[in-house]
Amino acid sequence: MKKLFDLLDKPKPFAPHTTDFWDDEHISKGMLEAHLAPDVDAASRTAAFMDASADFIARRLPPEHYEKVLDLGCGPGLYAKRLRERGYKVKGVDISRRSIRYAKEQFPGIDFVCQDYLSLTETNQYDLVLLLYCDFAVLPPDDRKQLLDKIRQALRRDGRFLFDVFTPQAFLNREEIHTWFKEQSGFFRKEPHLCLESYIPYGDDVHLERFILIDENGNVEAIHNWHQAYTYDRLRQELLSSGFDIESSYGDAKGSVSNKKSETLCVIAF
Repeated sequence: MKKLFDLLDKPKPFAPHTTDFWDDEHISKGMLEAHLAPDVDAASRTAAFMDASADFIARRLPPEHYEKVLDLGCGPGLYAKRLRERGYKVKGVDISRRSIRYAKEQFPGIDFVCQDYLSLTETNQYDLVLLLYCDFAVLPPDDRKQLLDKIRQALRRDGRFLFDVFTPQAFLNREEIHTWFKEQSGFFRKEPHLCLESYIPYGDDVHLERFILIDENGNVEAIHNWHQAYTYDRLRQELLSSGFDIESSYGDAKGSVSNKKSETLCVIAF
């Protein structure tokens, strides 16, 4: 009960999950199903979006000049597959064993590695690094700095880093909520459980989607999905502090023109 009361307190920004999330045996099964649902904008973008995104990448950063690609947080290889079809040599990295196992089985011509991308050690290997569907902004500030340093190390001279983030517009109309519900079996747990779902806005454009889970035996865990929202200026300042700058920016990862209502911001950094 004390753990429940402690977890119900507002956590410090970017406090971690109290349980495994990305590689949990049950959660990863539902995550893979969400990745593979072609018309669902959930774990991955929709198939149509990824097709358009891969076309944009091939036009803007053609494989003739950016042949060797590192796809971070590649999931089950859906972007990697599309990029290979457009002439790139791709390596995909993801922390989920289930997603990497699927990717290796479905796309054997691509190099897939199960690894935390914060532990990258490669140097001067890639022409292009991708981190798509706003994964960058879920990391704590120190981890974002560490990742930028590792990406710079992994890129060849004149290489590019393409990634996207959410803007404050994506959270503009959301209000703080706390809702209890009971499930016999759900996304987070196979067995019956209670869930307290919360959305908590913080200052400095930090946002938390929190799920506190209580099973029939009284075990309590918390899953924290953090989001740092970015304006163009804020993102550029963070990149400059790690030796990057922005070459071009877009409203999303398929190259749409950015405007004040854009809920995402996609940049090519160098």
